[in-house]
Amino acid sequence: MEDFGWPEADEISSLQMQRPHLIILGAGASLAAFPAGDRNGIALPVMKTFTDIVDLRTLLRDSGIPEPYDDFEAIYSDIAVDPNRVRLKEEIESRVYTYFASLELPDVPTLYDHLVLSLRPKDVVATFNWDPFLCQAASRNYAFGGAPILLFLHGNVAFAYCPHCKTGFPLQKHCRKCNRELMNSPLLYPVKQKDYQRRIGGRS
Repeated sequence: MEDFGWPEADEISSLQMQRPHLIILGAGASLAAFPAGDRNGIALPVMKTFTDIVDLRTLLRDSGIPEPYDDFEAIYSDIAVDPNRVRLKEEIESRVYTYFASLELPDVPTLYDHLVLSLRPKDVVATFNWDPFLCQAASRNYAFGGAPILLFLHGNVAFAYCPHCKTGFPLQKHCRKCNRELMNSPLLYPVKQKDYQRRIGGRS
């Protein structure tokens, strides 16, 4: 290993050293980590099983949305741009948020705990997942050396932001700067209108 004369502790803690690790968690990461469900046995969906696991099938059918339902993002995209389906859009968003917000890490160490503990505060985890597992793992392991930077590429139920201070916080209800109530991170966007330049990210 090349020696630049930096003490190991300084290399680990100093942002000036750069060389951070970047971990990207795809949509199936949580299902792979919890194939039997979360702490309470609540199942983790992927897009093909989304409408059944999150219990949207009956709502879609009763609202006149034809099957198949195995591409939820495309279905939502069509609903979101239809001015006649505003109530359906809002109901879907509410159900999706409530479902993912209810998920909890098991009490035993998990893959998410091991991931957080293996990284340094200057490392980065970017996730596409809506569930709170990464934030929960970072929070409960913070005392053991901090936590990596967390980026929520598609929003997250454990991340909220203050539009006044332009700052985001994980696992908080009120802004640490102005004490205003935080706004929830949006989860669903029409896939045909995604704009990553305007998305909300976060840092633990």
